[in-house]
Amino acid sequence: MTAPRKPAVTTLPCLLGAAVLALAACDSAAPPTDAPAPAAATPSAPAAPTASAPTASGSLAGNFAITNPDIAKTLPAFVVLPGNARIVMHMPMSNGVRRSGTIMGDSPSSQGDLLAWLRKTMPSGDLAMKPETTGPKGEVNLTVESPDGRTSYSINVFPTRDGRTVFQANYVEPMG
Repeated sequence: MTAPRKPAVTTLPCLLGAAVLALAACDSAAPPTDAPAPAAATPSAPAAPTASAPTASGSLAGNFAITNPDIAKTLPAFVVLPGNARIVMHMPMSNGVRRSGTIMGDSPSSQGDLLAWLRKTMPSGDLAMKPETTGPKGEVNLTVESPDGRTSYSINVFPTRDGRTVFQANYVEPMG
């Protein structure tokens, strides 16, 4: 008789590493998958363009909720992402006391343009910008935080490479 196998333990670093590898393997010029969308997800008619819809050039001014509605509806209101973002991974978490999550994605905007947009849009309500930091490989971290430190939103924006700027965002807020 053999001992039962223990389930594999997946850690956050492993999941984030897998997401980074998946993002690196993405070809921004590749067409979307040929698999048909489920019937419930396919709108009967295209939505009329609005003033907040992303432009054909992939403008940062676009509304993330229009381009990524399934993810946007699960995020706290203080989480801002550019309308031209392509999300590779969203991992929401909750322990009953706090709600948090990690988002990995990329944008066709340059690192400088994305950072300038984030510097203007991230501070909101009682969330104040903390001093930004730059890592050894040129990644820039922007963080906004509430005065009590219980709510925060942080985003690392990596240098533009091959026409795409990769970012990793983390958020946390108290529940109830």
